[in-house]
Parts: sequence; structure tokens; C-alpha cells
Amino acid sequence: MQDPSVFAADSVDASALAPEKRLSSTVLQSTAVIPETKRQYSSGTSVRNNPLDFSAAIPEVSPEWLRLLRDAAKLTTAADEVRLPAASPDKNIPLRDLMISKSLPVTGNTPPVIPSLVEVPEDWQVTVISTKTPEDAGPPAETTEAIPPDRGDKPQEAGAPPEIREVPLNRAMSGMSQSADQSVNAALSVLAVTPAPGVESQDKSDSVPETPADLPEEMPAEPQTEREKFTIDPQKLGSLSALPHRIILNEREEGSLSAFATPSGVLMLPLAPIAEILGNSVVIDVAGQKVKYLRSRDGAHFELDTASGEVTANGRSVGFLNEVGLLDLETGLFPANAVQVFSGLRIERDDERQLIDMLLDKRLRYVTGFELYVNGEQLPYLNPEPRSLGHVLLLPLRPIVEELGSRLKVSADGNIVTVERYQDNAKIALNLTTGLVEVQGKPVGTVEDMAYADRSQLLLPREAIASLTGTYVTVLPGSRRIDVDLDGELARIIHPGQSVRERAASSPPSVESVEAFYDSEHRASTVVRGHYSEYNLRFEYETPNTQGEDGFTPEWMQLFAESIDGWGLGIGDHNTHKRELSGVNASRIKGGYFYKPARDGLFVATAGKPQTGFRELDQGDSVPVFDGGVAGLRYYANGGDFDAGLAVRDNAEAGGYKAAVGSAYKINDNPDFVLGDLYQRTEFAGGLYEVGGDQSLGGRLDWDGRLEPSEKLFFSARTEYNSSEVVAGVIDEDTQNVSYEKSVADFLNYGVGSGYRVNDDLSFAVNHGRTLRGALEGTLSDDIAEWAESSSVGMSLRPFDSRLSPWTYFSWEKTSQSNDESVRRLNGQAVWRIDKFNVLLKHVDQQAEDSGKSWLTSFELSREPWVHFLQKQASLRLSPRLNAWKTRETSSANIGALLSFDSGEWLGRRTKLGMSYGKNLGVKLLENPAADEDETDFEEGADYFSAVLSWRFNRLLKFTTNYFSDLDGHDDTYATLTAYYEFNPPRHIKQTKENAGLLSGQVFLDENFDGIQQENEQGIAGARVKIRGTRVGLQADPNGRFTIQNLPVGVYRVEADMSQMPLGYIGSPENTPPVRIGDALISELKIPIVRGNQLSGVVYVDKNNNGQLDQDDRRLENIGLELDSGEETASTAFGQYTFDFLPPRHYTLSVQSDTLPDGISVAPDNLTTIDLQAEQRNRLLVRLIERDDFP
Repeated sequence: MQDPSVFAADSVDASALAPEKRLSSTVLQSTAVIPETKRQYSSGTSVRNNPLDFSAAIPEVSPEWLRLLRDAAKLTTAADEVRLPAASPDKNIPLRDLMISKSLPVTGNTPPVIPSLVEVPEDWQVTVISTKTPEDAGPPAETTEAIPPDRGDKPQEAGAPPEIREVPLNRAMSGMSQSADQSVNAALSVLAVTPAPGVESQDKSDSVPETPADLPEEMPAEPQTEREKFTIDPQKLGSLSALPHRIILNEREEGSLSAFATPSGVLMLPLAPIAEILGNSVVIDVAGQKVKYLRSRDGAHFELDTASGEVTANGRSVGFLNEVGLLDLETGLFPANAVQVFSGLRIERDDERQLIDMLLDKRLRYVTGFELYVNGEQLPYLNPEPRSLGHVLLLPLRPIVEELGSRLKVSADGNIVTVERYQDNAKIALNLTTGLVEVQGKPVGTVEDMAYADRSQLLLPREAIASLTGTYVTVLPGSRRIDVDLDGELARIIHPGQSVRERAASSPPSVESVEAFYDSEHRASTVVRGHYSEYNLRFEYETPNTQGEDGFTPEWMQLFAESIDGWGLGIGDHNTHKRELSGVNASRIKGGYFYKPARDGLFVATAGKPQTGFRELDQGDSVPVFDGGVAGLRYYANGGDFDAGLAVRDNAEAGGYKAAVGSAYKINDNPDFVLGDLYQRTEFAGGLYEVGGDQSLGGRLDWDGRLEPSEKLFFSARTEYNSSEVVAGVIDEDTQNVSYEKSVADFLNYGVGSGYRVNDDLSFAVNHGRTLRGALEGTLSDDIAEWAESSSVGMSLRPFDSRLSPWTYFSWEKTSQSNDESVRRLNGQAVWRIDKFNVLLKHVDQQAEDSGKSWLTSFELSREPWVHFLQKQASLRLSPRLNAWKTRETSSANIGALLSFDSGEWLGRRTKLGMSYGKNLGVKLLENPAADEDETDFEEGADYFSAVLSWRFNRLLKFTTNYFSDLDGHDDTYATLTAYYEFNPPRHIKQTKENAGLLSGQVFLDENFDGIQQENEQGIAGARVKIRGTRVGLQADPNGRFTIQNLPVGVYRVEADMSQMPLGYIGSPENTPPVRIGDALISELKIPIVRGNQLSGVVYVDKNNNGQLDQDDRRLENIGLELDSGEETASTAFGQYTFDFLPPRHYTLSVQSDTLPDGISVAPDNLTTIDLQAEQRNRLLVRLIERDDFP
């Protein structure tokens, strides 16, 4: 089925289409919502299609899930319970408050979204945090230390869970004094065995490279300004003593920090200042005895209940803190064990050197030193730099977006970043809190590892970068290089070039084309098109005769200029098609007109001399005559539902006609009217008129309305009034000139109607109308009736199917007028459609008061033509017809036939010949009741012969001649010559509307199959072009060029409609790249079309086994052959086979073995491959041999 595209001229305005035919900008959707088995061009790794991403695909987010994200402020930490407290709909939910228990049911399309949480192993048991409460914990027992992989002696496999090595500890935490470092290490082991957020226990060694030896491990970026020294009021220290130790945090001395010790030697450290340095956040609730700690590096959310000592990680209880009694919430001092649990630091205390060394766990430290390349270009001097944390690679969003030419926007609260991609104008939004990705406002999935993102510097996980920018992010394991490359389809997109104004301003003065016409009656016309700077120019000239003294007198001449901004100016002849001169009896003028677009409509101004008649030339032709003056100004609203204006006229002849009239036109369509759908159209004109020296007010009113209470019932009404001044113009039948008389009367016309449709087969209608002349003013002449009226009742009936439909229409009419008799008329009609025959039966019964009754019955039988096709698409057609009718006095019958011939390509592609011969035979019977006899007359009907011969010399010159004869001595010959020459390509450009651009393209024949138009590769005339996914289409000009104005900003797939191409032409829509439309920019596209190749040959048995086709070799029929592209055929007479319309490519031909005769096989050395693009030959012989092993 043909795509229901709207085909128009070679230039079309997409914004002018009806609403149901307007475009919707096509955005390249992300592969996240495209199954891998149906992958098409996409925006790259928008959410989840990077081959280095091993996470499971997340289905499309459902509205229910969006509502949950919007309304949930936090979820309870109970393992099997979810609580949704009320929250503001527009409130952004902090990540720490969004926790989902594992048992939360997931239904429908709701994705199993797992926020960036830390999963705590079940066997997380160390001395510092135990599963017992402080009261029943008892004395400290011997514990085991979990040695992190970075400090063990066994190499850790990249991406694998860390190995836990158990080492006995000989001391209890409570008795530790000088060797607090080992117990601190034991506390840190809790974090060392904690997997990264959302990471499954699978190998991710190819996601982020193992850290090369030359890549530095970066410490957290800290401000270099001096921090204020952390101090505590000595009165609040109690038994604590300040330590003189220097504090080293991540290999940098921190003078702002202080350390303290309990009388038993337990190291106490300030939690909040350390969290601030690390970029973490801590909330100490003294009244509620709660401590909340959010770690920025991995999103771990800890909470400590100081009353019970219970510690939870991301809502999950992991044990109890034995040293909870040492906490001092007022001073903010915490045991070193608690500090390292919360912060992920490994704390070592050296009293001999008076040193406290705090170092982040290896998997919480950034790896830096990467080199970032975008589309092959290195980005130097990056701040911030790319870095990795564990398996997560973080990349700076801003420089990548800038390098790709896209736009970046950050919401006021910093929660949402939006990238408007330059390549396809797609708007991709990412919620930095939830990881939700939206394309054009539609949720398409989520991005993992957002807990690792640095929101302040927009350092985002590579999946987020890929989603926002439509790129692939690849890293070679063990390498410094990170490549960010556009997805293949995005990289292929054709981007806009110059703006419309730049293109126009840079264009030199050019003549585009000349079109000329001349016929055998000496009529001539020419049209010249060109452009200059921002103006498109056109000159038109037409004359009725080029002979005699009055030769070349113009019948029409106009010079027209239009700016790319939309305003236009014309000088010369002009037809007022837009009611510019409504109310002053003028439709054609000689003068000038100007129009200019406004914000919501269009202004048109017209001035000149109106046409008042015709002047006869010496050769019998005539040209229009203009006299007097006329001017008008009008405004038209967009949509065509309102316009209004003012017009004036002054005729120069004596007793002339003058008028100054204001007018308006309005359409009201109210589908929500209380009684149904109401439509109204109103046109009004009124002003001051002067006719024959008498001045008076006059005007016209035209209104009609339609009310549809339901789909089956309607009511209509209409009225029209024209004053005598409006209809004062009378055309003289002899001179064809206009005279103005006051004696012409006004007239009033009104009517009502109604209709009812029972169903698709039966409907009724009734109408009544009346016209009054001289209703209010004016004098009537004798031949003008004072009134006339008509009434009618109709019925449409289709009681059976569409093939047999008797009495498909029935009506009754009555007409009458004041100076004539009344007439009543009954009409009936039946239509039959039987196979290829059409039968029409009509009856008219008329009753007049004076002339009496008359009637007419007619019958017509016709058949679809018999068609006989000849060679080269030539054809003969025979169409028979039988007519018969009867009245009160006459019976007649006529039989006829039409024989026509179409030459097709019999005379060549450039020459066309069409001929028709019509033959009619008739019989007529006259009845004479008075003489009691009838008269029969046999007569031949109006036979005729006609012929049309057209010859196109080339694309520029065409000659056509027409001949007609009635075969009774009367014939006529008419010939025309049309010439067209194009000097430069036409420039169909205008300044576009807001958020719209212009697409200019050409469909061409790609002779060398390279997809690039060469100088000798011509455009394909009349090719039809359509935009995939829309109903927009148009027909290219004779050179294959097309232009689409005001195409909304976006990315489109434009392709040729191959169903309308000549036989043998092949297109490849997938090889035509997408095209991006920019705001007020010109995008240019070339669409290559190739001629399909033919592969042919012979299937034969090589009897003498010489490898050649000889005369004695046996040729086989019905041998099945198949190409590797899927086409199949079979050999025909004499072993010949053919594959038609093959795209140029490499082919392999195989023989279907089950079709071979017994004892026959394919020769081992038979050539089976051919390249129809690279090789000139297109013939492949299939060589068979007789098997020796066959008896």
C-alpha cells in the first residue's frame, strides 16, 4: 500500500499543512528502549547500550513509578515494609531519603530501580561493630582483621570481590593504648569488604581499566585555603587529653584538626571537620541521640543510634558499636573506630613520631591521569579531570558537551542537567538524584552509579555521559586514553549550513530560467525567473497575437519581486483573489500590489485602474481595457477565518461610478455549542456609493450557517442581500464593456434546508429558497421577475450493495417566479454496477401550468474498455456505449464505440502519439397521434477523429500538435511549441518561522554507485520525496530538486518514494543519512538512486568438459537458482535465466540441487561469484557436468 503522503509541488511549506498533516519532529530515540534484535539508528549509548556495560536492561519507566519517585520522601528501613509519607509533588527527594527494601514488589513495566546504596555482606562481624548490644557484649574476644586487598600480599583480580584474610588480634579494643592502629584497621575492614553501589559480583575488568603503574591515585581535591583550627572548650573536655600529634589526611598535613585521647588511650577525633574535608556530610542530632553520615564517594548512608549503639548502613542493621559510651555529641568527638567506619579512612597512630595518619581505602580513592579524546580530538587542560573510583569512571560533562557543539542547562536547584544535542536537537535530561533519564520529556530508563557523581563539578559516570551526549565511551584496559565518540548514526547526520539570510545575501544577481510558449494561432507568452540578493524576481508576459499592427499587444504583463522575509511587490496586471477590492465591483486591475506578513496574519494593499471592458484588435482578438482608479487595503488573519479591509473606486467617465466601502469576512466554528456543532460564515460590505451622480449608502450582506445536533441530522440556513449600488454594473452584450445604471434593483436571497441520514444506505434532504428583486429599492425592468422561489425534497437510497443500487437518487422540485409559470419536476435515477458494465436509468416527469405535462426516460449501458497491449507499452482500447431515451413524441436510440491508440514507447521515449476514432449510429422514431402514423429516421451520429502528437526534443524543448475532424469536411489543427531553459538552479528560500528551518535537496541518478553526485549525474525529474514517519511528501521539479519550507527543528529521514520511480530504479533509504533541521538554517540533502542491474546467463551441461558453452552442449530448463541476497529464479527455454533490478553489489549464485536431473552435478570449477558494481559484465554461466558414478 502506498504511504499516504501529501504530495505537492517541488516546494512546500510544512507549517501550512492542515493540523492532521503537520509534522512531528522525529528525535533519534535512545537505544535503551530499542531491542537489540531490532536496532536502528539511535542516539548512541543513551541509557544502556554500551558494550562495556554489563548491567541488566531496564524497561521503560511507568507512570506509577514516576509517581512513586515524586511522592515518596523516604521509605522505612524495615526489610519487608514500605511507607510513603506525604510530600510536596515538586520536591526533589534526597538520595539518602530514597531507600527501597529488597522485598518491594515490582509489577508491570515498573523497573527494579536500585538507588546507589551500599550492600553490606551478611558476615560483616568485627570487634568494633558486633551483633550484640553493649550491655550483653561481654569482655572483648579475640577478633579477626579483614586485610584489604591493597595492603595484602596476594594480588587482587580486577573487578572481583575483595578477599577476606583473617588475622588474629591479640588485644581488646578497650585495653588498647599505644597500638590503636590495628583496631582502627579492623574497623576500616568493614568498608574494605563493602561492594560498590549496585555492583553485582561479576567481572568488570573491561568496564574500567586496571590502574596502570604510571597512573597516579589522586587524593580528594581540597581547597588550598587555610582552615580554621578545630578547638574545643577545655571545660567540655572532661577527662580527655589533647594529643600533640600531627594529623596527616590523605598524605597532606591538616593543621586544622586536633586529636584527643581517653584516660584508657582510646583515640578520639572530630567527625564533622573530617567529613567536611572529605566532601561528606554529617548530621549530629544531640536531642534525638542520632548521628547520620552520608559518604559522597560511594553514596553510603550510615546512621548511629547512640542510645543502643546500633549502626545501620543504607537502612540495614549491621551491628552495634562497642565504644558507643565514649561518644560526646556536644563536642563532636568520636572514637577513631567510628570515624573510620563512617568515612572509610584507615587510621594509624604512631606515638613515637607523634603522628596520626589517615588514608582513604583504595577503592574510595580516585585514579587520575587519563587522557580524554572526543571524536578523535584530545581535550587538554581539563578541570576537573576524568577520574575513576573502583569500577566507576567519572568524566567531565561540560567540556564534552562543548566539544560536541551541544548546549548544557542546569536547573536552578542543581538536581537536573539537560543537554540539547546539536546533532539531532534531542533534549536529554538526567536527574542527578535518581538517575532517571528523559528524552523529550519521556522517561526512557535510569543510569547506575549516580552516587559516585560529583554534582558540583558535573563529573558523571560514563553511562550518564553516553546517555546525555549520544556517544560511545571506550577505554582500552591498561591505557590512559578515554575515547568519547558519537554514535554511528549521529555521526552520519547531515547538519545545517548557512542561514537563510546569509545564503540570500551572498547570492549574485542571477537569471534562473526562461519559459516560452507559442502556438499556431500566434499566441505567445514567456516567464523569466531570477533572484537578486534577498529578492526573488519573476516577469510574465502574454499576448493574444504576434501578427499585424497590434501584434505583441500585451494581454497580461507583470513584474513581481518577493523578499525572503515574506513581503512581495507586483507591478502590472493583477487579479484580486483575496477580496482586496470587496464591495467596489473590481476583480482585475492594472497597477500595483503589495503584501507583508504580520505577526498574526498578512496585510495586502492594491492600487491601480480597474478593468472596464475589452478592446478588439485588428486580427479579431481582444485585450482588456482599464479606466478610472481603485485602491484597497486588507488584513488577513492566520488560519483564514477572518479578514477585513477598506476599498475605494472612482471612475473617470461621465456619470461614473464611485464608492468607498469597508468590508469584513468571518468564519465561526463552534463545536461546543449547546445544540450541537455550529458553523457560521459571514461576509459584510457597506459604504458610500455614487451612481449616475446620485450618492447613497449601500452594501451587501452574505451569511450562511449549519447546525449539526448529531452526526445524522443537520439544519442549514442562508441569506444574501445586495443593494442596488452594489449590482449597478451592467455588461453591454455588444461591446462587452461595463455601463452603470441606477435602474438595476437590489435583490434579497434566503433559504433553509435540513437533512437526515438514517444510515449509510438511506438519507433524506429538504430545501426551500426565495429570491426578491426590488425588495427595498430600485426600479425593475420588464424582463426582471420580482420574485422567484424553489422547493425540493430528495432521497438517496442504496438498499442493496454498491453493485446493484436501484433508485439511488430521488427528488421532487417545484420552481416558480412572478412573471412565469410554475413548474413541478420529479426526478429518479438508478445505477447498476455489474462486473465491468455500468447501467444508468433515469426518469424525469415535469408538470407546468401552461405547457402541461412532459416526461423523459433514458437508458445508458457502458462497459470498461477492452485493452490490447502491443509491443513497447503501446495499447489499443475499445469502449462501447448504448444510449436510448423516450419522450411523449420521440423515441431514440444510439449505439457507439470509441477506439483509441496509445503509442507508449513504440516511437521512442521522446515521441508520443495518441489517436481516437468515435463512431455513432442512431435511430429516431417520431410519433404523430393526429395523423395516426409514425415516422422513423435512421441517421449516423456525430463521428469524429482526433490525434495528438508530442515530441520532446530534449528536457528543454517540446512540440505538440492536435488534429480534430468531424469527418464531414470540418477539421482543425492546433500546434504549440514550449521551450524551457534553466540557467541556474531555482532558489526556493524564504525566511523561516521561529524554531523551523529549510530543507533543500535533490534526487539524482548515481551512475558510479558512490553516493556522491558528480557533474555528469543528472537529477531525476518528478521524483516523489517523503519524510519518514510523517504524511508530508512532495514532487521534485524536472531536475529532481525539492524544497521544504518551515520544517520544525529536529532530525528527519527523507527518502524517495520508490513506488513512483521508473522500472528498474533502486533506492537505499538506509544509506541516506538523517538530516538535521536548524532554526532559520538551510540543510541540504542529496538522495542517490541507482539503476538496478540485470544478471543473466545459461544453465548447460558441458558434454565435452572443455569449460565452454558449445553448440552441442545440452541446455537445461527448470533448474532452480538462488542468490545469496535471497532472490530465486529458474532457467527457462534454452537454459536461460535472468535476475532483474539487482542493486550493485557482490553476489554468489548457487544451484538448488534438488532441481538437478539424475546424474548431473555442478562442475567443481564453476564460477559462482560476480560483482555487479565493479565489473562490467553481468553474465554468469552455470556449468554442469555428468557424474561418472551414475549408471
